[in-house]
Amino acid sequence: MKFVLHVVCVNSADAVAKMMLAVKQGNLSIESVNIHSIDGGSRLSAVLLLSGEEGKGEWLANKLLNFPYYQSASLMKTKE
Repeated sequence: MKFVLHVVCVNSADAVAKMMLAVKQGNLSIESVNIHSIDGGSRLSAVLLLSGEEGKGEWLANKLLNFPYYQSASLMKTKE
């Protein structure tokens, strides 16, 4: 299953590292990643195109929101 995850987080290398670690822990594959700074560089907006088992997208979004770095996580499923 493929899905798109949009994440807004603080502009921190730790935030990006935690996101990539969570993707790996979820046994997900990254097809593409776009990360841009927003709000004058204080926050990051990341869009990830991922593939993996059904339910792992929701798991990842919820896991990220447990960390203080992340302000929002939105999941969209795609048609393959």
